[in-house]
Amino acid sequence: MNELSNHNTSANRTLLISLSTAGLFISLVTIYLCLHLCTKRRELYHMTIFRIILSIQVFSFLNSLFNLLGVFISPQTNGQCQGYVFISTILQVSPLYLSVFTILYFQAILIHDIPLRRKWPRIALSLGTILFSLVPSMFTLIIPPRTAGMQTYCEYKDPPSTRLFVFKWLVMYIWITIAIVIGIYSMARMVIVIVKRSREACRHMSRPPSATESAEGVSTLAKENRRRRRRSSNLIIAKALSSVIWFPITPIICLGFNTVYSIVVYKKQHEDEAGFIVDKVLQFLAVPLMAMTFYLSPPVRRAFKQYLSDRKEGKRVRRLTKASRARSSTPSPSSTGRGTDVHTDDDEMPAHYTMRHRESSPRSTLYSDEDELYARL
Repeated sequence: MNELSNHNTSANRTLLISLSTAGLFISLVTIYLCLHLCTKRRELYHMTIFRIILSIQVFSFLNSLFNLLGVFISPQTNGQCQGYVFISTILQVSPLYLSVFTILYFQAILIHDIPLRRKWPRIALSLGTILFSLVPSMFTLIIPPRTAGMQTYCEYKDPPSTRLFVFKWLVMYIWITIAIVIGIYSMARMVIVIVKRSREACRHMSRPPSATESAEGVSTLAKENRRRRRRSSNLIIAKALSSVIWFPITPIICLGFNTVYSIVVYKKQHEDEAGFIVDKVLQFLAVPLMAMTFYLSPPVRRAFKQYLSDRKEGKRVRRLTKASRARSSTPSPSSTGRGTDVHTDDDEMPAHYTMRHRESSPRSTLYSDEDELYARL
């Protein structure tokens, strides 16, 4: 969790500053790329999955910034400490709840085939994240410190007494544990169902033609399309799982260890130096791993490749335009009757023809299926 107690050793202070600064930089770069791609490909912003990834990065940025400020600015009064605990708790647990409800949203859309025109899955996703993040944390603003076994909330990060330990579990850790269990169960169920469906689809696509199909004759093109769609289906599923898997795993590992570490501190009644370092390193690793959700998602990779391709195409067009103007300003060899200009096929190919040719390539079929899958999310 965020620091409220005084870790006076210079090593711990340096570690916290380094990890918070690195996490702040990673989140800031990811948010900038998200917004930059949105301006280049506006349909990305309309994808629910893209908005979720951007929201998680915003939470990671605010959490890293709050951790960095907490190293240099220490709250003194009970009200300041109370507000510090409230804000830090929300920023810490929100990515976990958002990740878990995202997995439930995936189940509703991909497994249970709920139409996109129904808004209640997205409403439930938003309300669930807000309620689980906000309501338990509000107890730190309502319950007096003496009721929780403290003189002031500035003692919140000290080795807890029995009453304070129970209070922490009622406010935060019990909800984290519930979210972890739901996330693991939902992810396992989702993987099993998707793998099962992909195998059934492969068996259906690879089955021999029936008597009716044999009598009518199956064209070679139809067979090739069947094999290509089977390969595309497997690749799309693999890419989807490689992106989705980061949602529950990174917060589960980070906050799961933090929950276990809280029990160890309560039993020993003092903080373990090695446990403290591992806890902070895991919290930092959650930032780049959640950023990988953005970089590994097929829609983002597709948009980034398209952006680079468009830049390259624009440079080529400008170069050809400049060369054409240079040729028009000099006497043409054809006017003297000697020879003609030599152009390559690539130079004569207009930009719109190049784009049309790219869209008709077999690889574009895979990307259109990929974008269609993620457009549903």
